[in-house]
Amino acid sequence: MPPEPLSSAASVVAAPATEKPLPLPLPSPRKAAVNYDDVPIDSMYHRIHIVQAEAQDARRQEELRAESERHEREVREFKASMLVLQPK
Repeated sequence: MPPEPLSSAASVVAAPATEKPLPLPLPSPRKAAVNYDDVPIDSMYHRIHIVQAEAQDARRQEELRAESERHEREVREFKASMLVLQPK
């Protein structure tokens, strides 16, 4: 049996010119703003995460307080040393 001519095979593969293009998707409606404090948290994972985040925040606040106290102490010591070195 002889092979089919290329012109008939090409016509099967090619789409007809009268076919309409697919319509563009409609833009999604704007989502309303969500206040996440109002969303109930039911999962244990989220509860544990909140506890860990609060603990981390408490540690960070303590570090900032200690750093501030250290800086104030260094400034006081520097000023005191400058007063001692001033000629009278």
